[in-house]
Amino acid sequence: MPELSAGLYNRCRNTLLKCSEFDSDASLRAVFVTDELRPFRDGLPEADSKSGRLDTCLAFLMDKHLNDGRPALPLFLAALRDRYQESDALRDELTNLYQAIQSAISASRLAEDVEAGASTGQGERVHTATRIQTWQRPLGSGVASVAISADGNRILAGTLGKRVVCLDRDGETLWSAEVGNQAWRVGLSDDGQVAVAATGSTRPWDMKGRGLYAFDGDGQLRWGQDLRASGWGLDLARDGRTVALGTDGHEALLFDGDGHLLWRRETPGFGWSGWVMAAALSADGQTVVVGSANKTALILDRGGNLLGEHRAAADVYAVAISRDGQTVAAGSSDQQVYLLDRQGNLLWYEKLDDKVWAVSLPGAGERLIVGAGEKEAHVRTFDRGGNSVWKRHVEGSVSSISVSARGELVAAGTRAGHVYFYSGDGEPVHHHVAQKNVRGVAISTDARVAAAASEDGHVYGFMLVPESNVST
Repeated sequence: MPELSAGLYNRCRNTLLKCSEFDSDASLRAVFVTDELRPFRDGLPEADSKSGRLDTCLAFLMDKHLNDGRPALPLFLAALRDRYQESDALRDELTNLYQAIQSAISASRLAEDVEAGASTGQGERVHTATRIQTWQRPLGSGVASVAISADGNRILAGTLGKRVVCLDRDGETLWSAEVGNQAWRVGLSDDGQVAVAATGSTRPWDMKGRGLYAFDGDGQLRWGQDLRASGWGLDLARDGRTVALGTDGHEALLFDGDGHLLWRRETPGFGWSGWVMAAALSADGQTVVVGSANKTALILDRGGNLLGEHRAAADVYAVAISRDGQTVAAGSSDQQVYLLDRQGNLLWYEKLDDKVWAVSLPGAGERLIVGAGEKEAHVRTFDRGGNSVWKRHVEGSVSSISVSARGELVAAGTRAGHVYFYSGDGEPVHHHVAQKNVRGVAISTDARVAAAASEDGHVYGFMLVPESNVST
């Protein structure tokens, strides 16, 4: 990992001196019990004093990496933090230190990416975003999902505390409403006047209120559907008049804007294998694609007619569709990403290094952006012919991806709590670290406003104002 600045090193040292784990060699070794840290335990040097033990430990960890390239020091800080109660101020101090060091590491890697792009002629123009204003809004419980209006003036968040909250672009609350269970997925129309939330639960004692809820621009409930099943895949058409939903009740469903059921399609399978994990709509709501754990991606029209079907080799966790409904992408648990036409014909496929959790097809589907598990450790972009366009390293498994309407800005959230922004050409734009899993990201149509949802209980907002494009 890169060397820490003098200021950050001193901050690290001052914080760690407060930790009792450095009182003895034995107590320090006790931190190295996780699967990730255990390989370093036997090589940990000993010392005669607390300060000496700290210095030798830091020097030791600075040079250590896991096989997948992750540096050992942030993993140690995370393990050390988890030994302290949430009410302990030292835990917060360790969390802040962890975030600062992760940011320093990522900033160094992003700089290396830019330099590498310039030296190979792949980054002839470097996108710079200045005056990046950020805010964070606590919502009282883990935030599971986020959506944004076309102009970025409204941000919708779904929480694990069974609430849906609408914020303005500055993070101020416009309205808040209760829903029947955890708001796993949310959607927002382009004008921000229609909001939907799909609720779910994996807790056997709390299975009531699972279904679909729709609200108007003032947060008043327009309609609800008690489906007695958890919503895993959700999409709302841009005009707010069509809602697609996939559930663990072995069903894909389509509703109109008034809550009337347009069609219901059962997915065969026993137990988990019949769950519909993902759903996506074309911009006009006339074409629907759903992916399920029975290894299929189905393409249907608004009338429920099957247009195409593709059999994958494993569970389909992620789907996307181009704005015009002519191109479809699907990602599966066997590390494959597929590009299909509207009839389900395979255009090409690519094998990545881990399960595919997120796919996006901005515009007419000329580019495909893919996020996978932590073994892949990259955001990948392909052209329509299946050629790799760019890839960028990320920390942790990619949980979500969002791309602006014209593809000029890409956002990726990871389960390690990171939010990354890239230009359409893959140039690094911004990086932020949350305290826990980032479960959702969203970008406004003009790429000026973005938001991220984290299990740490916050919505994070970003005002990205491009100042110039600087030639390299």
